[in-house]
Amino acid sequence: MAPLRHRGLLVHLALLGALACAEGAQGPAAPPGDPARATLQAWTRLREALRASPDHLPERAADLVVAGDPAALFEFVRDRIGTVPPSEGSLADALTRVRWGVRGTLRGGGGTPREKADLLADLYRQAGFEAEVVRGRPDPAKVDGAALLMRVPDRHFRPDLPDDEAERLRAAAGGDAPPLADPDPEQRRARDLAAALDAQLPPAGAAAFDFGLPDAFPLVRVRVDGAWVHANPSVPGLPFGDPGTVGEPVGTTLADAPEAVRVKVEGSHADRPFERFTLAEGQWTAEEVTGRTVSLVFVPPARPEDVTALKVRDASAFVPVLRVSGPGLDRAGSEALSRVGTPVTRSGEVIEIVGDAALLDGEPLPDPGTDPAILASVASARASASAGAFPRIRVRVGALGPDGRNVPRLGVEAFEVREDGVPVPFALRRSEAPPPRIAMLFDQSGSVPEAFRGAGAAALAQDLATRAFAWDPGTRIRVATVSAGARWAAETWATTADEAAVQAAWLAGPGAVNPGSEIWTAVFDAGRIGATLVVVLTDGVSTDAFDPGLHGNAFASGPPVVAVGVGEPDGEWLRAVAALTGGLWLPPAEPAEVADGIFDFLQGRSVEAYELAYPAPREGPPSRQVQVLVPRGRVAASTSYEVPPDPVPGPVLSGVHLTLRVGGREVVRTLAGFGGDFVSGPVTVAAADLQDVESLLFGRVTLRVEGPAPTPSVFLDDLLTERIEAPPLLSAVAARDDAAVREAYHAGFQVTSPRQWLLAGIPAPASPDAVSFDTGLRAVLLVEKSPPGDPRLIQSDLFPLMRWTTVARDPLATRTATIEAGARLAVAESDLFPDATLSRLAGRALRRVDGGDLGEGPVAEALSLAAKPFRSDWWILMPEEGPGDAFWAVHKASGSLMGVLADGSGGGVVDDATRTMQQSDGLLSLLGDMGGIFGLELGGWVLYAKVQVKLWTRATIVLSGGPDPGWPWDPLAAYACGQVADPLAGVLPGVSAYLSFASLLNDLLELGRPGTPDLPTLCG
Repeated sequence: MAPLRHRGLLVHLALLGALACAEGAQGPAAPPGDPARATLQAWTRLREALRASPDHLPERAADLVVAGDPAALFEFVRDRIGTVPPSEGSLADALTRVRWGVRGTLRGGGGTPREKADLLADLYRQAGFEAEVVRGRPDPAKVDGAALLMRVPDRHFRPDLPDDEAERLRAAAGGDAPPLADPDPEQRRARDLAAALDAQLPPAGAAAFDFGLPDAFPLVRVRVDGAWVHANPSVPGLPFGDPGTVGEPVGTTLADAPEAVRVKVEGSHADRPFERFTLAEGQWTAEEVTGRTVSLVFVPPARPEDVTALKVRDASAFVPVLRVSGPGLDRAGSEALSRVGTPVTRSGEVIEIVGDAALLDGEPLPDPGTDPAILASVASARASASAGAFPRIRVRVGALGPDGRNVPRLGVEAFEVREDGVPVPFALRRSEAPPPRIAMLFDQSGSVPEAFRGAGAAALAQDLATRAFAWDPGTRIRVATVSAGARWAAETWATTADEAAVQAAWLAGPGAVNPGSEIWTAVFDAGRIGATLVVVLTDGVSTDAFDPGLHGNAFASGPPVVAVGVGEPDGEWLRAVAALTGGLWLPPAEPAEVADGIFDFLQGRSVEAYELAYPAPREGPPSRQVQVLVPRGRVAASTSYEVPPDPVPGPVLSGVHLTLRVGGREVVRTLAGFGGDFVSGPVTVAAADLQDVESLLFGRVTLRVEGPAPTPSVFLDDLLTERIEAPPLLSAVAARDDAAVREAYHAGFQVTSPRQWLLAGIPAPASPDAVSFDTGLRAVLLVEKSPPGDPRLIQSDLFPLMRWTTVARDPLATRTATIEAGARLAVAESDLFPDATLSRLAGRALRRVDGGDLGEGPVAEALSLAAKPFRSDWWILMPEEGPGDAFWAVHKASGSLMGVLADGSGGGVVDDATRTMQQSDGLLSLLGDMGGIFGLELGGWVLYAKVQVKLWTRATIVLSGGPDPGWPWDPLAAYACGQVADPLAGVLPGVSAYLSFASLLNDLLELGRPGTPDLPTLCG
């Protein structure tokens, strides 16, 4: 990377990194034995040196604002800020077009003519001058279109760190700095890759850039000493006061709005994998997020001091939060831009707050408070468990009074759930039994005995309906036969006994004659109409097959099924569906006995008015005991379940998906879990997909947004500033100072991966003969997952939203130069991530295809889904043979290059083996984000108060098995400093190692060097 090629800087960085670990280092005094303070002082000194560099444009602008020299401000914008084409092929729209706004223009040193004018006017106003953007017709005698763009701005990277100071730091550190080398000197690897790929494309046309001048051009007028003076910052060499226009400039029109950035995070359930629901979304202007990070974190809804000691197995719910952080944002600014999403439980239930009511999957939940007198009236309890969707367990509970009736309106605090004696977190899904809605399904095939066909079926249906309405007038009944699924007697529910009698009589008439044996489909249909109980009478001989992806998921998340065997039934599948749904299998009997069995089950189930759900441990014995304590231990109910040999996922969270829209371009990514292409048939979600989602819930997703690549000193300044903000927390932890820990932790901090900074900060190539430009915002996604017991997985993604354009003196050279811009990123990815497009395709023969037609064969099949975004507008260079694991995509019009992996991501992957996080040890990897999230004023509530009061109790998401209330409060000290089981200490030799700048330097510069270990930093 060109900004890091300066060997003097590398030596200085290494020296300061070594100094940071030396307790007796010279320089600003630090308390003895406090390496954290020494490191912080060293980092602060380095940041001062960086901010004195000529290429630190925000600092140079700030200095000029203080000086208040209008001519100097003008020359700064004219000479230090490059001019970016307002359109991809011409200077059209120069008056109004903006790409990333004033902040991005100043950070990266490049902007459209309008952005340069807006920047200059803004600097003038900061300096106290009256200024405005105006417009004029450019004078061809003074303005040359090619000269506007074909130049490299005058700025140099020279941090103010004299050699004698570097020598003193070297001596204090007690050793020489390690040798450092640029992995791609002079960008030779990128140029070679670009030339090789360009050679496989059709000959480039001579589509020259149109340097013709537009009719209107933006400039600034500023009032100096009472007189208006014009300043045109886009024209090289034009003096202050010369507008460079034909005639007098006049007032201008408003600029175009910068590109908006929209992030939408959606979830999907295993039983409906193609139906997505919104978890969190936010939209920001380019001005708000350029140079900043949007982090997606799933925060357990608990108080901060509880979360720091929270075990993963105890986290039953998560609040998705989109947090915006970065340079220039204080706490209030971050709060204003951050977004809180829709909470979701670990079992997949969605929590909504509507007014003062809490909804779980759309169903209202009771207030948490329970009258002590009502609690005292519970005399006994009963429970039954359903494990069809293991590891999601449903437990139906009856809290009974002395009269045997259900005690209503118990809040969540009335219950405790234990599995094999261990408390588990759970959600109270239902607190009262709704009126029965009974779907009766009759198999009328010829193999069914006459007593259960025709008039016999009608009589049985009538008997059941009469009993149900007499017992509960709110009952609803629907009757159907098996015929290519469920064939209903009526389109609506019967709401009275008389209406039910009409539907029952239909079974004896000609309308029910057309029999079928598609029993699985019929039961599936019956479970989709909102029934609370499905009754199916059949001999079990089915002409359709059981499909776990379609039927199993629906049954496991649907109503209980009473499966009645008639004649000589095939009882195997009847028992299976009853077990899967938590229902009942009834063997052959007389109709009256059948009616008694069904009605007894209905009455017994109604007593179990409460429904709880919890995620069971995946590992454990096949037979599990479940105990429900009501209220919290005075009365107990026991039940059991068997872990099914082939469990179905049910409605658990099976996919997390991201949609990123920048301007008018959009891309969709599956961040974790199932993300297959839509099919109309049944789909089975694999267990690996569910585990992938769970690993994301304990990971992090960060989106880094930039305009043009920031200058080297700005890049490093931002990186240092993040780390300078973190040490107060870790210093307090090291000192075992509880009060300081609380204060520092709640203040929050952010640590962005150096990998992400590098990919967002690599500049497009520029030379006197060809200059390449970003034509929009650059977005780099980093997904970090923490699978249980496995190395943390880190994956980058460079979206195919990025485009470049090149202005060259030789039009035939423009495409190769534009390809080189993407090749630089590809080379950087291969250095940062050992598994990347470049490494996967190295040495393999490629063939060129149009994006919409990959041809046939295993390679094409493997890449077909990933290639969907690259249709007719792109060429694809894919492997001729071997694994279909990656390809290159080249935009036909611009020459923009993307490296794409087979999963559709444009990036690289690394198993970060040095950062294995055993989930059972804690959630320490989230501290950096959560500390900054808790306490944010979002949506009118302090977040953790909103979660604690409105969600945790009212939506009845229960934390169990957490820290004993009697323990002394010292969670961060216990989890984050020097303990054997401490995940931080497990990957770092101590707090001082985290604080070492050598570790950061290694991340920045050494990752691509063979055999060099990756020394990690917290969350980075």
